Amino acid sequence: MSTAIEVSGVCSTQAWGTIETRYDLNATLFNEYYLRRGIPVIVKNYLRNIEGVDNWGFGYLQEKLSGMNLPLKRFMSDGRIEVEHQAANEYIASLLLYEQNRHLAGDTLDKPAYCHDIPLFCMAEHLIDDVRSIPAGLFPSWYQSAWWRYAQFFMSCTGSCTPLHFDTLLTHNLFFQVKGQKEFVLLPFSESKRCYRRDWRWFDVDPLAVDYATYPEYQESSATRVIVEAGDLLFMPAGTLHHVVTREASISFNVDFHTKSSVLKSFAAMPMGMPAKNVFYNFLVFLGIFGQIPEKQLFRYYRSYLNYIS
Repeated sequence: MSTAIEVSGVCSTQAWGTIETRYDLNATLFNEYYLRRGIPVIVKNYLRNIEGVDNWGFGYLQEKLSGMNLPLKRFMSDGRIEVEHQAANEYIASLLLYEQNRHLAGDTLDKPAYCHDIPLFCMAEHLIDDVRSIPAGLFPSWYQSAWWRYAQFFMSCTGSCTPLHFDTLLTHNLFFQVKGQKEFVLLPFSESKRCYRRDWRWFDVDPLAVDYATYPEYQESSATRVIVEAGDLLFMPAGTLHHVVTREASISFNVDFHTKSSVLKSFAAMPMGMPAKNVFYNFLVFLGIFGQIPEKQLFRYYRSYLNYIS
């Protein structure tokens, strides 16, 4: 049975309607308007002028990640997440083969697992130079010296899906779509009570195929659908519920981060079932942001979060 959760101010409590689209965004505007106010935004072609990232493609990463073993996920129908491992070059080859043959084989072709939420720049430091041109000013000052350490990487074939959830630490989320296309369904955190929460951060409702007889309260929700294309940047405020479907084979990465406001508000969720590990990781960020402990000193304790499956 679902449990309603209310954390005032984690993100906007009002329905968003259409997500604002921009074609340029500087750090000052982002921080003062969207981040501070908790308003989502999509920036078209943001990565177009970012030197380095434009090299990224499946062939490029197949070469750069050669010899690396990738953790992969499968999201099961009963809510479990199964983890398997495969050599990076073999995985990318299987993904490309699937894309080549999926129209011919239909549902009989086995779908590759999802390379989902892995700390790529910690695993492959030689790729950091590819993203150094992304403006550090998008992130709070505590993260700016090495924001890429907090980045999580995604690679997926057409049809891959991350079910409806919110980010486990109740962080803000900057999502960079490098190749391919994804569809996001977004809801404010205040809509959690209508989405039938399971465990800490997962929900039983499939926003793209809702069984209203089973989930009648979802009829009162106000979901917004957003297509994120190659080169786009999507900002999701802290606590945003999101359901993500890969519409075209994709390469992406995102950065989850806290501000002073969001890390304080995350502690309000402790009585609502936040796992003890989450409290620990949020406390580390609290020490950094408020206690001015350098990021480099705390990251060695925070790093395990990047492989944390919650």
